[in-house]
Parts: sequence; structure tokens; C-alpha cells
Amino acid sequence: MTHSTGDSANEGESIVNMPDVTGVSVMDELVARSERQLERMRDLGDRMAGVRARESSPDGAVTVEVDGNGALLDLVFSPLVNRLTPMEFEQLVVSTAQSAAARAFAQRGDLITAFNEENASGPDTAEQSDE
Repeated sequence: MTHSTGDSANEGESIVNMPDVTGVSVMDELVARSERQLERMRDLGDRMAGVRARESSPDGAVTVEVDGNGALLDLVFSPLVNRLTPMEFEQLVVSTAQSAAARAFAQRGDLITAFNEENASGPDTAEQSDE
């Protein structure tokens, strides 16, 4: 429901679009706030896409790199793998990959937690902390 301002020069203009004391309309502020929030969400997406975790087995035989989703990006074997049985090799690769994925998920979790904490404190507060 819109309310007319009663001013014939502004006939049909709703109160929502009326400027406040600073000359900025409520709608302009809403649009600006939405744009800031969208930019923060895009930034979060970019940061999450950039998450990488690299983990080496305790003996250095296997090194695994994963992305933020835990997908394998790189797998490197040292000559030490030649001394492992097939079962030891399998277990070492899997456990090292699990450790790398856990680290990547923790990094993503930290990014999301920080984003949510900034949202809880309000969009203007989050912006001021970036400056």
C-alpha cells in the first residue's frame, strides 16, 4: 500500500521514496544495503573457491592437495612408497587425503563463521571493520 504525500508536484510518490533528513530515500538505502550484502556474498564465494589444503603423510611418502570441496588437485609420491605394501600404500593415501580434506573443510568453516558473525553485527558494522 502506498500513501500519497499530498503534494501535487509529487503526486503518486510513495512515502517509501521520500527523502529522509539527509536527502536519501528509504528505497535508495535499501538498494545500497542489498548491493553491499551481495558484494560480501560474492567475496565469500571467491574466498571459498580459493580454499586449498595440502597435507603430507608423517613419513613424507604421500602428499595430497585438495580444494575447498575436498576434491583432489594434486597427488605426489616420494620414492618411500616403494617400501610400502599395497595395503599400507592404500591406507596412507586415503588417510592423507582425509587429513587434507578436513583441513580444507575447516578453512571453509572459518570463512563462513566470520561471514555470519559480520552479518550478526550488522552490515554497516561489517563494512566499517573492512576499512
